[in-house]
Amino acid sequence: MLFDSVTVENFKKLAYDKGYRWKMMLVINKMSDEAGEEEEKIANYRYSLTEALKPFSLDEFPVCFIDAKDYCDGIDENDDFLLEISRFETFIAALNTFIESRGSLAKFDTPVRIALKFVEDAQLIFISNSTGNATFFEVANRLSRTIRKERDRLRTKVKGISL
Repeated sequence: MLFDSVTVENFKKLAYDKGYRWKMMLVINKMSDEAGEEEEKIANYRYSLTEALKPFSLDEFPVCFIDAKDYCDGIDENDDFLLEISRFETFIAALNTFIESRGSLAKFDTPVRIALKFVEDAQLIFISNSTGNATFFEVANRLSRTIRKERDRLRTKVKGISL
């Protein structure tokens, strides 16, 4: 099914709104379930994914097309043909490249997110201890975060359009 309307919206929310796209890889499984030539199926799937992700670009994500069942059966039966058509070797290579290219960034992501959470908590504590209107400061803080998110989303759209 690739992306239905709910899945694609959730994917976009995680990738773009939450900022996780650099941590994501698309893996399309069960390639043997569909009839047709492999390269034609891949081209059709790429087109469908590209259309579903608009206005964003599929090129931002590593994409692999595999059949895990064929791979498992190939291992169990020691069948080189099933191993080959599973395309699992290309997946493993892409996964290793993905990990290598993003590994150093991943080391910093969690600490940065934890630090940002502490900053937000500190802001809330400061606001609640201030003599001013705490509700006003909370609403202002939320609006500020929303504006930052929208600014980042706009940057992403502009980059997508320019690409």
